[in-house]
Amino acid sequence: KLEINRRNLQVLGVELMSKMGPQKLVESLLREAVPKKNILIDDVRRGDVVGIIKDFCLGAFLIYIEADFNTRFPRLVARDNIKSEEEQLNAENFETELTIPELKLMADVVIHNNGDKNLFYSHLDQAMSIAERKFSSLKEHIGAKPLINSLRDNRVDYLTSTYASDIDTVAKVLGIDKSYLSVQVRVLLPFYNHSIIHNSSQSAEIYLIRDILTKLRNSLDKFEKTYLKHRLLNGIDRLPENLMVIDKGDNLIVKNNEKSFNIRFGIVDENIGFDIQDNLHYIHKRRSDTKFHFGLFLEEYQYPICYCAVSECDRKYQVYSLSNVIGHDISIEKVYVMTRAFGFTPLPHNMMSKFFDNVVKFIRYSNRVDQNYHDFLITALNPFLGFNGGIFLGSSFTPYATSPMEYRYNKNGLYFNRKTDLEEKTPQAYTTPSILWLARPLTTNARKLIEAIKCYYTISKEEYENG
Repeated sequence: KLEINRRNLQVLGVELMSKMGPQKLVESLLREAVPKKNILIDDVRRGDVVGIIKDFCLGAFLIYIEADFNTRFPRLVARDNIKSEEEQLNAENFETELTIPELKLMADVVIHNNGDKNLFYSHLDQAMSIAERKFSSLKEHIGAKPLINSLRDNRVDYLTSTYASDIDTVAKVLGIDKSYLSVQVRVLLPFYNHSIIHNSSQSAEIYLIRDILTKLRNSLDKFEKTYLKHRLLNGIDRLPENLMVIDKGDNLIVKNNEKSFNIRFGIVDENIGFDIQDNLHYIHKRRSDTKFHFGLFLEEYQYPICYCAVSECDRKYQVYSLSNVIGHDISIEKVYVMTRAFGFTPLPHNMMSKFFDNVVKFIRYSNRVDQNYHDFLITALNPFLGFNGGIFLGSSFTPYATSPMEYRYNKNGLYFNRKTDLEEKTPQAYTTPSILWLARPLTTNARKLIEAIKCYYTISKEEYENG
């Protein structure tokens, strides 16, 4: 029987890792421990072991504890009967110890243990408070569609469906799609307070919807000209309804029993892309940091029938929440954000999902060519505005977080997004549900992490406001 001492434990650890491999060894131990409510694993020494633990457990929190050698050595002499500094340094240079410093970069909290026990316990209490806040934000995944439905507003759904005929009439006057105008109505509703929106008298409901439609008629009076220009220059009106999409690699074919049309994927001219962002997308504000303007085109046209914009991620909470859900730290430089998506009706069923598939293929190709690998493409879905997420779910995006959404208005009640500079901003008066964040992997390793998601993260208002 081996004596239980540091050197024998080091040798045993090396042998077990060599014979069983880290995956099998760690998972076999975790299967015995995980049924318990909370488990503490001490003396983790390797980054791959931390990764296995995070993959296996819904919530894992790594605390890295360090102390200066001159502080540690007297403690070890008293506790472990270490005879000399040379003995301790030899133990610290054994192969099991050499990978410990890399864990500091992976840690959720680093504790500098150079003080007394009371200070150390205070640091531990602070670390556990951070862990509790982190895990209180993690919710068990209930499935994409139930999660999306939970973020809808039944009262707003009722108003836009009950008074759809009023919305349709104004849409015809403005020469725009009725579903687009319905989204615009939803965008302006939070300007009004709860008592106005929930006043169930028919006269109050009619007044509310018509007041919003009057504002939109004035603000969208130039929309028709831009909208018709794009339809003329992208050829969308050539497409009959009830077309079927056939994927042909880099290109698509849409067809019915009588006709077929070749659709090509490509880069949209920047001026055309920003025209769509400024004048057609419901936010009506360009993202000047757009890196890619993507589109699908009828083969002989230069204006797209559907469009999306992709930027580098610039919000830490979007990445922090994904890191917490997948259990691995993600660099913000490794994440793209799809900031805008727009399609002209009538698009064939599933075309936007196929479009996003081609966007991902392009980015993966760009990764290989530029050797500047991005791991994830993320985007936001706002069910409050009536979006059901089908185009994203159909393109293998996975929900991973919810976040607040703040609506800001000018004095006339017209919406401006958070990137717009206004001297006078009126905050929303009506409480709205959160929006949903979704991610799609761009690399093989990222795909494995996304497939293992078991929960979603609720981004706090403080995290959202701090960016």
